[in-house]
Amino acid sequence: MAEHAQRMLVGVDLGGGVDTFTEAKMVLPGSLLEAQNVRYNRDGVIQRSAGRAALGAMTSPSSVDKLLVRGEQLAAYSSDGTLSRYDAENNRWIGKKSGYLPVPWATARSIGPTSNTIGSGPFFGYASDVASSVVAGRTELAIAYCSDAGACVVDIVDAFTGHVKQSFTISGTFHDCRIAYSVWHSEFLVVVSEADPWSATAGAIKAYTVKPNTTSATLVWTSPTNALGNGVGFDMCFHPNDGAGGYGTFAVLYCAAGNTLTLGMIDGDTYANITAVTTGLAGVPKGLALATPPPTAARGFKCIASGAAFGTKCFFSNGSTITTALFTVSAHTDVVTACQDDAGNCYVSQTTSGASNKTSRYKITSGASVSSLDDFLVGVPASKIQLNKVDQGLAYQWMKYRDSNGTQNCYFLARLSLSAGNNDHQPIARVLYGKAISWDAIVYGVPSIVDFSNFTGTKKSMMTVLQGAPLTGLLVSETLKTSLHLTTFGLDGATGWQSAEAGNTAFVTGGFLAKFDGTSVTENGFLLAPDKPTLSAAAGTGVLAAGTYLVAVVFEEIDAAGRVHRSATSGIASITLAGGAGSSKITVQVPSYGAAHPDKNMRIAYYRSQKDKSILYREGVGAMTPTGGTITVTLTMADSSLGAMEQIYTQGGQWDNYQPSAPIALAFDKNRATAIEGDNLGRAIFSKRMIPGNALAFFPTYYRSAEVGGDELTAVASALSRKFAFKKRGIFVATGDGADDTLAADTLSQFEDQSKDIGAIDPRSVVVTQEGILFRSLKGIYLLGLDGSINYVGADVFAYSDVDDFKYQFAAFNRDTNEIHFVSQTATPAVLVLKLFRNKRGLQFKWTTGTLNGQANVKDVAVWGGYAGSAEQRLVYALNATSGGSVVGMDTPGVYSDALISPSAHVQQLITTNWIKLNGITGYGRLWAIYVLGNSYSSHQFKCDIAYDYESTWAETKAMSSVNATIGNSPYLFAMEPARTQCTAFRLRIYDAAYTNAAKDTFDLAGLMLDVGVYSGQARLRAEKSV
Repeated sequence: MAEHAQRMLVGVDLGGGVDTFTEAKMVLPGSLLEAQNVRYNRDGVIQRSAGRAALGAMTSPSSVDKLLVRGEQLAAYSSDGTLSRYDAENNRWIGKKSGYLPVPWATARSIGPTSNTIGSGPFFGYASDVASSVVAGRTELAIAYCSDAGACVVDIVDAFTGHVKQSFTISGTFHDCRIAYSVWHSEFLVVVSEADPWSATAGAIKAYTVKPNTTSATLVWTSPTNALGNGVGFDMCFHPNDGAGGYGTFAVLYCAAGNTLTLGMIDGDTYANITAVTTGLAGVPKGLALATPPPTAARGFKCIASGAAFGTKCFFSNGSTITTALFTVSAHTDVVTACQDDAGNCYVSQTTSGASNKTSRYKITSGASVSSLDDFLVGVPASKIQLNKVDQGLAYQWMKYRDSNGTQNCYFLARLSLSAGNNDHQPIARVLYGKAISWDAIVYGVPSIVDFSNFTGTKKSMMTVLQGAPLTGLLVSETLKTSLHLTTFGLDGATGWQSAEAGNTAFVTGGFLAKFDGTSVTENGFLLAPDKPTLSAAAGTGVLAAGTYLVAVVFEEIDAAGRVHRSATSGIASITLAGGAGSSKITVQVPSYGAAHPDKNMRIAYYRSQKDKSILYREGVGAMTPTGGTITVTLTMADSSLGAMEQIYTQGGQWDNYQPSAPIALAFDKNRATAIEGDNLGRAIFSKRMIPGNALAFFPTYYRSAEVGGDELTAVASALSRKFAFKKRGIFVATGDGADDTLAADTLSQFEDQSKDIGAIDPRSVVVTQEGILFRSLKGIYLLGLDGSINYVGADVFAYSDVDDFKYQFAAFNRDTNEIHFVSQTATPAVLVLKLFRNKRGLQFKWTTGTLNGQANVKDVAVWGGYAGSAEQRLVYALNATSGGSVVGMDTPGVYSDALISPSAHVQQLITTNWIKLNGITGYGRLWAIYVLGNSYSSHQFKCDIAYDYESTWAETKAMSSVNATIGNSPYLFAMEPARTQCTAFRLRIYDAAYTNAAKDTFDLAGLMLDVGVYSGQARLRAEKSV
């Protein structure tokens, strides 16, 4: 007699979100195998996610690289300097040229440890950037430098971890070095000079091969003549095409006896000597530069020589001869660099004689015509010029800035236009502020820009190597050990920027801290303080009595938000007037601030003391433009009037304002900011208090160190008066509000360990929510609770979020829905959504996923709450349109198609249940019917695929039209009767189809009810499945 199943009605819980961590057959009831384009917006109801619609028509720029949100204002920034602001009332974009955002970070890490002293001995006797050279191989960097013992040391560094894999020492007495990479032999060629920079003693130039995974260097070439001493220097390059299909040519440019400019050449295959070509010079050169020809072109080198006797000259050599000068300029310099583009045009940068921080640039076309490019006003060349591999109209170069007393010596990374008159040469990074040496580099040193073209798939990035500060002083007798920092700047946009909003201003990290004030994008505050002014007694009558006066100046900016930005104060200058009582006046001269965009509303404020007093009062302000040059004013205010004026902001003990050096991370809490500087990764620095009317500024020396544990800081966050700092493996917390602007009454504690195992690996993944701080770690996505607990919340999307290859570049938190969205350009699914909420069981979290039309074209994602005057937050996306141009769109309630790019796509909701077991994991039962309860909103088909008994294929599909499901205006309630009724387990895939209006919702799902029965015993198996 047949057994009757015990019939019952069983509800299906769909409220647990997706679970990809648990083995699919064992996922618990309530959790889903898929949850695509759905949201848990109401208890017990699964609703379809909103669609997306474009905001206005954006005809330019051709690419949007960063979205900027400032209160209710939304703007889109393009790397060409165009800033487009969205006019919500008229649904349009208004664009204009603005300043540049800083170059975005990709990575920042220290290289090391290096046990040798870098460049501290025979060359200049300083821990300098002149006796070193860096080049990229396939997966590694090679750094060559002259040690204090005279040897040349070559460190092979893993380009992705910063670890030194090998170290070679080439014994000898060398004073300078260069290194190049042979793409054919996959090895490095190190060229060293024995010429003495401190005397007239000439010396040979030698070349050694260094191959990764070997233990020694091999001498392969010696220059046919000796190179001159007295700091003449040399340059070298590698060209992979020798015109005959061989292995390329290494070229070495130096000056031999008789002022003979010599181009020595080495065969790229055999390393045999190729006959050198020479030409005579009218005097001894100091600056020498060699411009590498394009990789696809025949051998053709541009040779630049600069000296007092002949100016600056450019020669051309095809390897067989060397021409007379292609061009000559009368200015000469000790520092000159050059490069060639793919068309064979040569670009030259040189220090301008008599201008300590001005670089003049020239372009020599392949036809030898010469044009003068715009001057760069904040630095002299400190690295080779590196062409942009993506945009041939741009190049990059490190510049060194030096002030009169050495307190501001630093490096600027310059973005340089290759077109005359383009005025496109702004700084995009500032590093090592106050730590760079004052000597000129012979370029090719540290900092360096390393060509990434040998690396696979990374042509939109560039790598630089920065030198850290010496651990001791700068005297020759001291042991100077320096650190190197490997930094990768990403040229492909917003994935390298972190943004934050505070005080009605949007801030962006990168090569410097930038701000968007509602009108333009410029550096926050000032990257430089005014140099110490030069004072003199002015001719004519005045009102100042005989005596000593002090003068200082401050750069100021009034931004569009009405905040006053002040630079650090200049050095204080003093002058003693000897005229009669009330008969003199003071002339003040100070260099202008040349690092700004014209949109920066700047002025210069002058402060003076009364006669023989020390307090500085504001005598007046003067106009200032970002065109460089010297500003001259005359101070004439009587002391009796001066005493009633405002005192300089540092007078009461307040510290000078400081802007962080290349910040990689930024966070705000209450009225203070926390940041990590890219050139000092062992500490977090803190800002002054942000008060109404004053802009964001930092202390130069107020920080908390987190140097224990070996790793470097990667991210920061702030919540509830606590400052958090993250390493890859470690979390630190400091409590308290911090110090006042005089650094008195400091209530901020030192950093204490919160975790020694879990940390954050990307500052852009750090999101502060009402429930805690979300971040991505080496082990997945974690939540640091406000109670100090550390929760692994990423387990349920484990299958999507590979910790070794995490493809979700963007993270955005919608505080209104308490959802964190992770968006990817390449992964499937395109979007991961984590919803945090609380119920009777405490903190809960649910994961869902989403599709994204135009996923591969996404450039940035942000959260904005200013649409049509609404305070409701929504996700905003910036994409490159498939037909060209750009589009910015957002999640739009009431829209259920994804129309960011054409053609629009239906936002299809889809859920897949867990394997629903009828009688344990291997028991047996019967499925008579599946009842569906929900709500219908437009014409559609409800579809349900059914799979049985852990099989991977779908056995059948049920379809119900919305017309039948709601016949007679009845509720959206219907039944599905499967064809196969007896089984061990089954799963359902539910989705909408056959919709007639993509702009309308189809259905939502309140619940499922099963009409099932249970048999005794286990699953019915084939005989072959029992042993």
